Amino acid sequence: GMERFKQYSDAFSFGPNEGLPGQVWTSKKPLWLKDVAAAHHFPRIGANAMISGLCGLRADVIPFGFSIGAVGRLAGINLVGMKRRNFSRASIHAVRRAYRTLFSGAASLSERVDAAEAEAGGDPAVAEIIAFIRADARRPLLQPAEYRNA
Repeated sequence: GMERFKQYSDAFSFGPNEGLPGQVWTSKKPLWLKDVAAAHHFPRIGANAMISGLCGLRADVIPFGFSIGAVGRLAGINLVGMKRRNFSRASIHAVRRAYRTLFSGAASLSERVDAAEAEAGGDPAVAEIIAFIRADARRPLLQPAEYRNA
C-alpha cells in the first residue's frame, strides 16, 4: 500500500525541466495545470503559465501563457495568475504588449523577440519571457489560434 508507494516515490527523481516536477523545481515558481493535461515530448512550460484541463501540448508554453484546447493553443496571458502573484499593473500591461508583438506580424521570430524586448523597457516579467524563448530558439512555441505570420 502506502509504504510501497512511499519507497517508490523516494527512489524516483526528476532532473531539471524533466516533467512537471522538474519544471517547477527548475523555475522555483508555480505552474497551474487544470484537471488533466497532456504534454507531448516534454515541452517546456514557462513559470506562471496556466494549462487548461484536457489541453494537449505539442510545443513550449511561454511564461505567463494561458493555453486551452484539446490540441493546445495560446489563448492569451494568465492574467488571473499574474494578479494573484501581485504583479503590478504596469508589468501586466507590458506582458500583454509583448504577447501582441511576439505573436503578430510578418517579421521573423527573432526580430519580434527583439522588438518585444525593446518595447518592454526592462520589465522583469517580459525579460523572463524573452529569456525563455532565447534559451532554446530552435524549439517550437505554442501559438494563438489566430496567429498568422503574414
